[in-house]
Amino acid sequence: MSSIPLRKQDALVAVGKPPPCSPPHPAAPALTASLARAAAAGAAKTASATGYRQIQAPDWLLMAIASAVGFALFVCAWAVVAKFGGSIPGPAKVWDAAVNSTSPAPQAMVVTSHSGAGGRR
Repeated sequence: MSSIPLRKQDALVAVGKPPPCSPPHPAAPALTASLARAAAAGAAKTASATGYRQIQAPDWLLMAIASAVGFALFVCAWAVVAKFGGSIPGPAKVWDAAVNSTSPAPQAMVVTSHSGAGGRR
């Protein structure tokens, strides 16, 4: 069984010095300069000749539009599979069934009872 050092100095002695870091990549200065030039070019592109900047749509709007388009594509693919596959109901049939099952019809609420013993004739 080994002992665990409780003081920081003991821990540093037990572990030793960390290995030295590797030197930077030879292309690091060139990449840094290229990144700075790209950032400057991007800032210059945002301002047009008239000095106005183009406003970007908020992220939540882009996410909402992407979600709506994805849902529409899913429903279209579902309709195509239902039409040509034939084994599953289409979106329109499912929608009608969902609407009709949640709203009770007056005829369905009427309960008829038979008079007599046990309801038999």
